[in-house]
Amino acid sequence: MFLKSVKTLRPVIFKDRERDLGTSFDGFCILLGEDPQVGIMGCGMCLEEAIDDWRKSLRERILNAKDDDELANFVKDSLEIQKIDNW
Repeated sequence: MFLKSVKTLRPVIFKDRERDLGTSFDGFCILLGEDPQVGIMGCGMCLEEAIDDWRKSLRERILNAKDDDELANFVKDSLEIQKIDNW
């Protein structure tokens, strides 16, 4: 499912040297949406950790989305997710 989600949704994958927490961070982040506050974001020290974190954030956002969550609705429509799909 991750490969399909990346190919379809095209989140931004970037190397991040410092996050806004004020701590030193030299890892990768993946972001879908306008910014980390409203988007779906995952980070990790290596790309694999960032992917795992993003997948968790994506899954959590979809499972807990309210009807008016535009980004979650975009993801559901783009990936053709039904409520019966096994996330």
